[in-house]
Amino acid sequence: MAKKQKFDFLYFDIGKTLFNYDNSIERISSKLGMDPIVCQKLWEIANPEMYLGHMTMATFEKSLTAVSKYKGPDFDFMGLWMEGYTCFPGMYQLLVELTAHYRMGVISNLYDGQFKKAEEMDLLPVINWDARIFSHAAHIAKPDTLLFEIAEIRARIKTKTDLSPNRILLVDDTLQNIRAAQNRGWQVYLFNPDYPDACASELKEMLLP
Repeated sequence: MAKKQKFDFLYFDIGKTLFNYDNSIERISSKLGMDPIVCQKLWEIANPEMYLGHMTMATFEKSLTAVSKYKGPDFDFMGLWMEGYTCFPGMYQLLVELTAHYRMGVISNLYDGQFKKAEEMDLLPVINWDARIFSHAAHIAKPDTLLFEIAEIRARIKTKTDLSPNRILLVDDTLQNIRAAQNRGWQVYLFNPDYPDACASELKEMLLP
């Protein structure tokens, strides 16, 4: 049984922690009628530019459309990109329950517009997050230490205290990010997306009275 611990602020990663995602490249390349290998290579070039906020998904869509010479009707590119995403029901419910007990935030490497779309698709509960730390807005990505410093400042502002890093918990599925948070003195939980329900149960036991 997980040991109950007290934290003053919780930060959650999003992809592979709060919801799962699949191979968007296959879906997009099929829609545009283009070679998936070409689509993959273009995405590999654009991906860091998008999650660092230097390129929008609309610009990426235009580049793919130009290469593929797609002449079909307009479609919801972001919606199609995220069509195969699925929520982790246990984590979804846990977030709802945690709102009554903790200050909470999200810290994630995301494209502009993805978080809002995830809420619209009901991949995430629509709750009043105390902090939203996104790579596309900060132009910095995890595991860069500076993003965690920004998150600490936001948490202190929200709690109106000189919050110690060891009172912050990060839930993330990537070991690099976990180690970066530990180097800042945060508490951490390594989420396993292969066993989301077990992780949700363990977190519930750890965090709720």
